[in-house]
Amino acid sequence: MATILCVLYDDPVSGHPKSYARDGLPDLEGYPGGQTLPTPSAIDFTPGELLGSVSGELGLRRFLEDQGHTLIVTSDKEGPDSEFERRLPEADVVVSQPFWPAYLTADRFAKAPNLKLALTAGIGSDHVDLDAAIEHGVTVAEVTYCNSISVAEHVVMMILSLVRNYLPSHQWVLDGGWNIADCVQRAYDVEGMDIGTVAAGRIGLAVLRRLAPFDVRLHYTDRHRLPAEVEQELNLTYHPDARAMVPHCDVVTINAPLHHETRNLFDDDLLATMRRGTYLINTARGLIVDRDAIVRALESGQLAGYAGDVWYPQPAPADHPWRTMPHHGMTPHISGSTLSAQARYAAGTREILESFFAGSPIRDEYLIVEGGRLAGTGTLLQREGVTAVTTRLDGRRAVLDAKKRLGLRWETIADEIGRSTEWTTSALLGQQTLTADQAVAAGALLELGAGATDALTLPPERGAAAADTTDPLVYRLTEVVQVYGSTISELVREEFGDGIVSAIDFELGLARETDPKGDRVVITLNGKFLPYRTW
Repeated sequence: MATILCVLYDDPVSGHPKSYARDGLPDLEGYPGGQTLPTPSAIDFTPGELLGSVSGELGLRRFLEDQGHTLIVTSDKEGPDSEFERRLPEADVVVSQPFWPAYLTADRFAKAPNLKLALTAGIGSDHVDLDAAIEHGVTVAEVTYCNSISVAEHVVMMILSLVRNYLPSHQWVLDGGWNIADCVQRAYDVEGMDIGTVAAGRIGLAVLRRLAPFDVRLHYTDRHRLPAEVEQELNLTYHPDARAMVPHCDVVTINAPLHHETRNLFDDDLLATMRRGTYLINTARGLIVDRDAIVRALESGQLAGYAGDVWYPQPAPADHPWRTMPHHGMTPHISGSTLSAQARYAAGTREILESFFAGSPIRDEYLIVEGGRLAGTGTLLQREGVTAVTTRLDGRRAVLDAKKRLGLRWETIADEIGRSTEWTTSALLGQQTLTADQAVAAGALLELGAGATDALTLPPERGAAAADTTDPLVYRLTEVVQVYGSTISELVREEFGDGIVSAIDFELGLARETDPKGDRVVITLNGKFLPYRTW
């Protein structure tokens, strides 16, 4: 039986609710784009209840204990004496939320010898060291799409709140005042404004769709351009990167993952290129912006307002400067933890656990790491540059995952880079070095990230470890060499003399030969004979 260590945020100060503002949730048929909602075999909670706090337990206790598992739930997660740190060595599964993340560092992985699954109840697993998870063979999964629309709605709310100066106006009411001039001296309409999103994935595109009816001019930047019909439908203006986009915007919303290219992206230099009085919204990750640069920009008036719900670290310390900077609309990390979203990510958490305990496949879109490698959504993160691609082996994995995802044939890729199918396949599997132009062409077709594309130009990784001899076809080819290798050697020596067949000045050919008894594979090995030199 397994021990599940679940880290959730604290209950309300007044205690876990006994009643709620509404009696239920609307029924949804699915997510935009066709992905299905979570499909656990059952749930032991009422949708609309508070599930993300310690007393809510994500509705898991009855399900887990009925199967003989042990569930430990805590909010105490920081420091060596925390409950999380003390119980980690016995945990088989760790469940955490992006809003109250239990940081799984390399050191913590080393202290968790039993850990097999790190599960994010929500979206975003950057609190998990993915390299360490790969090294320790730990599966990483999250409930993809469960709260994307929740976050998109939060973004729109924050834009309107800042532009209309809502929070200070509301404060006048709370303070007993009726100071209309004070309320409206910083209030504007969003109509006619230029609004841009950094990244147009699930959340970014949902934000654009929700803003379109406000009669604004919409902009976006993303590694991958949206389909032309979407650009036309929403009247979008595309920019190649954030630096190109932000000077044209009155409002900028950040909806990008945190990785080496987005970390500290909004620094003093980038903020200085924005229109004076721009509003900046960040519900992505706190480290995408320079903390102190944001404060300076608000104090100087370069930014008219900043709002978001992501901080670093989380929870933010009491003396964090964002708590007291002017013209902000910050909240705790709540955008993706509405009661509506909680019902979805609690159900998705149970679905993942059911699959894990049954030994059945976890839904591909939930996976980040599995079997010591990136998997499912994790391969898309790699394509976006969220995870490092530093070796030819990493590049090979990225290529194979992309080829499968896009349904491409090797012949199509070969045509793109202008080489034979056999050479192209060998090169993309790490056995040849591509030129920079060839790597860029292949990377563009396969929609690879910059790291994976660069890896294609690295020296080949050859030798016995480069071939998977457990592959039945490769195994049979080694058997061919075992049976006929000495024959080939003898006949080559008889015909050419003492020497070898080059695998450098070499061509491989593969053809299909029809045969009524079953089609045949014709393999041609064409290598230059190299005589041994005597001296």
